[in-house]
This record gives sequence, C-alpha cells and structure tokens, in this order.
Amino acid sequence: MIVLPNSFERYLANLRIYVSLSILKHGFKKHHLKNLKKIYFAEAMYNKNTVQSVDINKLYNNILSAVKATNSHLKFNSGMSGNFYINKSLFSLFLIHISTVTNDVTANYSRECICISFNCKNPNPLPYLKELGGYLLKHKTTCLAVIPVLKSLDESIYIESEFEFIFDKFSVVNVFYNNLL
Repeated sequence: MIVLPNSFERYLANLRIYVSLSILKHGFKKHHLKNLKKIYFAEAMYNKNTVQSVDINKLYNNILSAVKATNSHLKFNSGMSGNFYINKSLFSLFLIHISTVTNDVTANYSRECICISFNCKNPNPLPYLKELGGYLLKHKTTCLAVIPVLKSLDESIYIESEFEFIFDKFSVVNVFYNNLL
C-alpha cells in the first residue's frame, strides 16, 4: 500500500528545506535553532498517536548521555530493558525537558508502566507527558512520571548513538537542550 504525505507533512518538510537553505545562504544563526525547535515540536505533536517498537533502555541512555556531555552534573539510572511500543520523538522530548529541570533521573519498568522519578521544584513536562498518555505525581520536590507502555516482540527501530546526538548540530538534543539553556 502506498502512503502519500498529507498537506501538513509536506508543509513541515518544506519548512525544513527553507531552514536548511537559509543556513546555506546566510550561515548558522540562533534563530535557525528556534525554527527547528518549532518544527520538531510540531512533528512530534502531529504524530502523537504513532507508536513504534523502541529499545527504551538504549534510547534513554543515549539521550541522557548526550545531555551529560553538556551538563556534567546530571546523574541517571535505568532499570528498564526490552522493546516497548512508544512514540520515540515525544519520549525523547520528554527526557530532554526533565534533564533541564533536574540533575538526578531514575527510570524503571513496572506493571506495564515506565516510571521516571526526578527531583525538581517546578516541573512542566505536561505537554509531552499528556500526549504520551502518562501522568505526573508530585510530592514536595520529588516527581514521578508514569507512562503506560506495552512490551514489544518486534525489532526496535533505529536509535541514534550518543555521538550522533552530540556531534550533529541538528539533532533533537542539540536543538532542544542547547536552546533551552
């Protein structure tokens, strides 16, 4: 079956082309990162119902390792393994967002839910968490994000390495994390 892109997907693709041509013509500027951030966010929200089989531990470790290269105070721990059906782009944006508000992140898998605990005073990961179908529990300065997921027997989609996240100027980590700081 042939799947053709709809008008919104074509519009986002044209925006990416426009930004890349602008970078080639005028050089790399700060406003290009802001435009790419808006495009990434729009694509993630538009495709919020799309889930893929993702090696969640690899994605979690690669994204937070790339963030740790910039923020050496970040500590993270994972008790997850296996492939899960989840929206990769929304989960990536969620991890990047919580890494900006805390220095300690712990993730576990329990009873068909990913539980991510972190310390913070004023979290606002709700746009990403809401679209992932999760919720946030808060007690004083400790937060627990709960995201329902299903285990997958399918092979995982491609997960970028931490080096790709670090050295690609247009990776989701560089566009969002460096733009938030």
